[in-house]
Amino acid sequence: MPRQPSSDPDLLLYRPSPLEDLELRLRTEEAKIARQIIDWAESKSLWIQWGKGAVEGTYYPMLNHEGKANKIFGVFSTGRIEIDFRHHPFENEAQKVELLGRLNSIPGVSMPDKAIETWSSFPLSTLKEASSLKHFFEISEWVIEEIKRS
Repeated sequence: MPRQPSSDPDLLLYRPSPLEDLELRLRTEEAKIARQIIDWAESKSLWIQWGKGAVEGTYYPMLNHEGKANKIFGVFSTGRIEIDFRHHPFENEAQKVELLGRLNSIPGVSMPDKAIETWSSFPLSTLKEASSLKHFFEISEWVIEEIKRS
């Protein structure tokens, strides 16, 4: 249930929580996918880092491993999933290339080869088919296992 604006006259603005921001900005289909991703992340014992952007809300499923917090991917209230290859837990290029290839195997995802030098994103709606969402989760689980192996 969304929080109500404060009746305190000293508070000028109501700022929704990051999840509320996602649900307010996204179409119903995208909000459902965003919620499924959170549920999946929690089922894998990942924790969620909530962004506090001035314009858009974000969240990042995170894996703690050997004292380091690892961002798996980001979900933005603009309806996109971002992979930041510059700050990805994979340090070698071969793993980044493999991750890019796996992501591009999801129907509708087409990130350029040069994405491994920077970041890239794709629409949440690309995962509306159950098989695509399942494939994305399998790729993310592979990333988690690779991080744990390192």
